[in-house]
Amino acid sequence: MSDTLQMSLLQHAPTPEALTVSLQRIDHYAKVAADSGSDLLLLPEASLTGYNISLDAAKHMAERRDGEAFKEIAAIARRNNIAIVYGYIEQDGDVLYNSTQFIDEAGQSIGHFARLTYGVILIGSCSSKAKPLRH
Repeated sequence: MSDTLQMSLLQHAPTPEALTVSLQRIDHYAKVAADSGSDLLLLPEASLTGYNISLDAAKHMAERRDGEAFKEIAAIARRNNIAIVYGYIEQDGDVLYNSTQFIDEAGQSIGHFARLTYGVILIGSCSSKAKPLRH
């Protein structure tokens, strides 16, 4: 067991409303990172969708914490034996969150953080019943 963590960071131009393309990109770079010896691939905030989308698009593309994107990224992590941290728009009831999920190399979620976002795409999407922070 090593005392160091090798990490790869990916900054990319998101593909709004093209989740399949985003997942293919993650799959490609997870392999590149793993082949280079990385233990962790760190993706940006809202890496599945980007921010430059309408509120309607955000609502349409929002994922549940355990949704299809999570399942695909968990499979990518397992297949490449690499941990992945990714950002996405999470839907919980009527509320949208700016969320981050940490998936280990076995494909298990080992960390999750969600926060309300009052940014451009999410204005008006947060209900008064929402909790400001959720782990």
